[in-house]
Amino acid sequence: MIKYRGLKESDVDSFVDDVIVNDKPWASGAQEVLTGSHIFVCAHGSRDRRCGVCGPVLIDKFTEEAALRGLKDQPWCRWKDHWPLTLDIVVENPEKFGVVALAAGSNVTLLVDQVKRFKPKLVAVRNESLVNELKEALSGLEDKPEIIPGEQGVIEVA
Repeated sequence: MIKYRGLKESDVDSFVDDVIVNDKPWASGAQEVLTGSHIFVCAHGSRDRRCGVCGPVLIDKFTEEAALRGLKDQPWCRWKDHWPLTLDIVVENPEKFGVVALAAGSNVTLLVDQVKRFKPKLVAVRNESLVNELKEALSGLEDKPEIIPGEQGVIEVA
């Protein structure tokens, strides 16, 4: 994985086309090769209100949990309010990225669709009253993800 620095908002479209979609090197900024595990969180609000609600909470909880574990210098969380969306990047680059966990507020239908498409190992639904509905909707799947309800589920997904 590569961390890119110096990207300006005006360069985003060409950056996505060149680097992410066409796998070309980026010539306009600093690059740093990263190793290890990485977490991407959708937190945009203009295209999907659910992400605008759940994403920032997830980022805050993840950052808080990482600090409690002595990882405060390692995680870096940032959220943007424009395209590209995290799952769009995964869709466009399945050979580079996968989805390990997903969180949802209360949209079980969307979460089920995402589980079927991305096959995560773990899912969280913040609204605990929807867990049975989620389990029923996923009952036909061979590889069912672990479901963790409520705020704790959102933390576990992080």
